Amino acid sequence: MHRSGVTLEMERVPEEVLRGALYVVGVEANDENNTTGVADIEAAFADAYQEGDHESFVFKKRTFNETEPATGSDEHEITFTLELVADPDFVGDVTLKLSGDAVDEQEVTIAKFVAPYTVKAEQNDLKIDYRNTEIPTAITITEAEPGLWDEGTSIEFKIDRGDVINFEDDATFEVNEDSDMEIKDYTREKDGIIGFTVKEESDEVAVVTIKDMELFMQRNIPAGAYDLIIDTTMSDNYDEQVLFAPDAHTVWDKDHADKCDKECFIEDVCDYSDVVKEGFINIVTAGREQDDASFTTKVVVPVGEAYIVAGEKTVALDVPAYISAAGYTMLPVRAVAVALGINNNNVLWDQATKTVTILYGQRIITMVAGQKVVYVNGSAIPASASVEIKDGRTFLPMRDLATALGVTDITWDAATKTATLNGNK
Repeated sequence: MHRSGVTLEMERVPEEVLRGALYVVGVEANDENNTTGVADIEAAFADAYQEGDHESFVFKKRTFNETEPATGSDEHEITFTLELVADPDFVGDVTLKLSGDAVDEQEVTIAKFVAPYTVKAEQNDLKIDYRNTEIPTAITITEAEPGLWDEGTSIEFKIDRGDVINFEDDATFEVNEDSDMEIKDYTREKDGIIGFTVKEESDEVAVVTIKDMELFMQRNIPAGAYDLIIDTTMSDNYDEQVLFAPDAHTVWDKDHADKCDKECFIEDVCDYSDVVKEGFINIVTAGREQDDASFTTKVVVPVGEAYIVAGEKTVALDVPAYISAAGYTMLPVRAVAVALGINNNNVLWDQATKTVTILYGQRIITMVAGQKVVYVNGSAIPASASVEIKDGRTFLPMRDLATALGVTDITWDAATKTATLNGNK
C-alpha cells in the first residue's frame, strides 16, 4: 500500500435505510510479513474504527508502510475477517467500499442479513371492551430456516397498551407437523402476554400459528389503533453485544468484555422497532351495557337525486338511491347510516372481502356484496335482495337496511319515489 489514507466503509442496502445501525464486533487480521509498520494489525483496525464512529475504518496516513516496486518486492496483502451485527429489524445486503488517495474505489457485497422470523397478522376492528373479546384473525410466525430457533428460545406477543389490553388465557398454538418442532405455550395475563418457548428445534422450517385469541379490555380504553409487539430472547445477545472499538477504551481487549463500561453496549446506540403489526387491534367504539341504537332523526331519500335530507339538513350524495331491476328501492348504506347519526368512522369497508360493517351501541351489522343476507350481532337476517356495489358505493334494499339499523317506521311514496325513515320516538 502506498502512503495515503485508506477508508473501508460499510453500507446497508437499500440506501434509504438509515446508516449507523451496522456494527463490527470483532476483527481477525494478519500481515504475515509484518510490513505494515505496526506491531498488531488488529489494533490498527481498532484504532481506525474508533476514528470512524463505528461506521467506517479510517486508516491515517503512514498507518501502513509503502511498498517499493523498484526493488521488485511483491505487492503487499493484508487478510482480515469482520464479525458484524446489525439492528434486529435490518434485512438486506451489506457492501464494503474501499477508497483512498491512491487506490481505485471498489465495492463488494460481504454479507446478507435475514430476519430470524416473519410475522403475519391482520388488523382487527373490535367494538366491545369487556372480557373475552374475540380476535377473529390469527398470528402466524415463520422461522427463517430450519433449526434457527435454538432450544430455549422464547417468543412473546403483546399489545402496545398492556395496561388496558391483555390477552386472555385461551389461545391455541399450532406447529406444522413436518417441522418436528416442539413448543411450550403460555399466557401471562397480568402482563398481557402470550408466547411460547422452543422445547425441541425444528428439522424443517417451523410455522407457529396462534389463534382463538381473546382479549380483556378495560372499559375506559380510548378508541383507536393498538400495535402488536414482539419480544424474543434472540435479541438478548444483541443487546449485550460490545462494539469492536468501544468508546470507553482507547484499545479494546476482547478477553475482558465484562469490564467494558455501559457506553460500550450496542443498545445505547441503536434505534429499532419491535412492532410487527401496526393497528393490530383497532377499537372503533366503546362497548355499552345495552343496545342503544336509537335514532331520532327523520331521513328522506328521494330516488335518483344526488342528496338526502336528514332532519333539516341536506346531505349531498355522490351516488343517488335507485330502483333495482327487481323493483327494490336501493339505499346507499354509508350515507343513510351517517344521516341517522352513526359516526362515519363506525362504517367500515373491507375491500378484500367486500364487507361493510356498521357499529352502533351494542349492534354490529355486517353485509357482504353479492350476498342476500345481513348479519346483526352474528345472527343472519334474510334480505329481500343481494347487497349491490354501484359506482364504488354499497347499496341495500330500503326495508332491509332500516331493519338492520333498528328503524321500524319507514314509508314509501310511489308518486314522488321517495323513501322516508322516521326516527324512533
